[in-house]
Parts: sequence; structure tokens; C-alpha cells
Amino acid sequence: MNKKSDCKFVLMIGLSLILGSISQSCGSSRSVSYNEQVVATIEEALNSFVFSFKATKAFPLQDRPQNVAPNHYVKVSPNSIAINLPYYGRVIGGSMSGSDFNFISRAFEHNAGLNKDGDSWLIKIDIKDQNRPITLDFKIRKDGNTRLTIEDANRQKISYEGDFEAK
Repeated sequence: MNKKSDCKFVLMIGLSLILGSISQSCGSSRSVSYNEQVVATIEEALNSFVFSFKATKAFPLQDRPQNVAPNHYVKVSPNSIAINLPYYGRVIGGSMSGSDFNFISRAFEHNAGLNKDGDSWLIKIDIKDQNRPITLDFKIRKDGNTRLTIEDANRQKISYEGDFEAK
């Protein structure tokens, strides 16, 4: 190769590197903007205490994970919480029929805040108007992926994964 072709080759590589870094930084700024928008939407929904959780997978305590049909949810508002989730696990005292979580609560207490690392929100809801203590613990990550753990005095603990939706 001669000096002229060497210069062209070096110039082409340099130009490719510059254009590559520009396109990469543009893509990451869009990603940051999108994440900031998702975080703002989640924070707004949590401040108004109006959101939904759509379950996609259940994790029974002593069984393998189960896919969950798309019509299972928890709908949260300041005045009520509607729950329609399947239950896979052992019922303690009582019959197995009707063991799914399917009720509306109008008496509950809740608290919310960021976790220690600041990368997700933790919401605890204590249901007060059922015939037994029930606690819902949500962990909402900044991308909207959510984990819900339900503790019920009459059932083994169960967790669900799904999506957070602002209403």
C-alpha cells in the first residue's frame, strides 16, 4: 500500500469510530429519556394510589412456576382494592374450593417508599375487611416489572410476577 491509500484507510476507520460513537450516544439518550418517562409515570400512579398489576407468572412456595392467564390482576385505588389472582398451594384450614384470591377490599392500610438502593418502590397493603389477615407486598422496579408477594393466614405464601400499569 502507498501513503495515500494508508491515509484513506486510517481516515475511514476514524470516521467510522466517530459515527459509531455518535449513534451509540444518541441511542442511550433516548433510552434514558424513556426510562425517566416510565419512572415519572410510576411515581405519579403511586402518589395518587391508582394503579394495576397484571400477573403473568405465579411462584407457589412448594411447586414450580405457573403461567397466569392475562385476565388476572390487582386493581388499586384510594377507596378499594380488587383482586383476581389464581392460587397454587396449600390451603390451611378450610376447603380447597374457591381458594383463588378473588375479592374487593374497602378497608385497608398501606405504606410505600423507595427501597434502600433507590432502584424500586416497595408498597405494603394490609387488608382489614376479610375474615383473616392478608398482606400484599409489591416491589415495582423502575422499568415497570413488578413482583407481588401475598401472605394469607389460611394459605402458604405465594409470589407473582407481572406488569405495573398506571391508570
